Amino acid sequence: MLNSNFINDYRRDFETLRDELKELEEHGRHVDGFAHLIIAFNFYMAYGKERGFITPEQCISNCNSAKEIFLELLNEQSDTIFDQNVEMFMDGLEQLIAAGDIVVQDNCQTLDFDRRVYGTIRVEKGQEVLKLDWDVVYRLVAKHIMDSQKHRNPFIGSKKLAKLLDEYNLICFNENGTTVPFKALHKGQTERCRVINFRTDMIPEIVSLIRGKEEERSRLINDIAKSYVQRSSYPDYWGASKNDRENDGSYGRYNSHDDYMDYDDDEDEYYDEDSEELKPNEYDDSDDDRMQEKNKKTSNPKSGILRIEINK
Repeated sequence: MLNSNFINDYRRDFETLRDELKELEEHGRHVDGFAHLIIAFNFYMAYGKERGFITPEQCISNCNSAKEIFLELLNEQSDTIFDQNVEMFMDGLEQLIAAGDIVVQDNCQTLDFDRRVYGTIRVEKGQEVLKLDWDVVYRLVAKHIMDSQKHRNPFIGSKKLAKLLDEYNLICFNENGTTVPFKALHKGQTERCRVINFRTDMIPEIVSLIRGKEEERSRLINDIAKSYVQRSSYPDYWGASKNDRENDGSYGRYNSHDDYMDYDDDEDEYYDEDSEELKPNEYDDSDDDRMQEKNKKTSNPKSGILRIEINK
């Protein structure tokens, strides 16, 4: 019967389960408490099985389901429950970073307010921190929170919020004040600013978002660089013969040399694509306003049109 060895069985099962839960590295009191809850529930199900209230299969299923629920609750014990104002601020900060209204770059020595770079991730004193200009970031996030609220209640002040952030161990390097001095570019001038240092290990979701945005910017810069290199290769393209351009499949895309060639009155000859020969330059565009304008445009290095010169 269930009651005959109840105490011994309970103690044995409790010690076995407690050793198993210790691997989760939770607080000892939490481990003992949840081990008692799980074992007590199992004995309750065993009693129901012996009395015929539930089948053996139902007993096993209920015990397994209950253990999963209790383990989830045990894992949540290590999660910090923040003050509502802190939760709102961190959520608003994450949303503004995702929207690009607050830009954070890696390892910057100077913030750049002109490009909305209000933060940077750096390693200082052996610890990785997220440095944010406190004045600008607080105002942006507070405005975002108030705009998103129906009644637009005033948000907590910056000093009170900073105190809460300190209480929850979200910030560091604030022994001599909430913020520390840093540098920032503003309207082309280097200015002093004050930054708050968030511990990156306490805000992994925000740090992951920042890393993702940084990777997106890097890919965009690489794409622009590749595009520039491709465009800058056009002179080599025009220096090739017509047959070469036909062979690489590109002839026909820019086969009107009127749009790209610069007819120069000083040149005695010009290159004729159809015959692939140099021919006397008998064209006089002095009376042709349209060609004069075209020559001015193609001769201007600031116009962005590539100038191709044919060497005799």
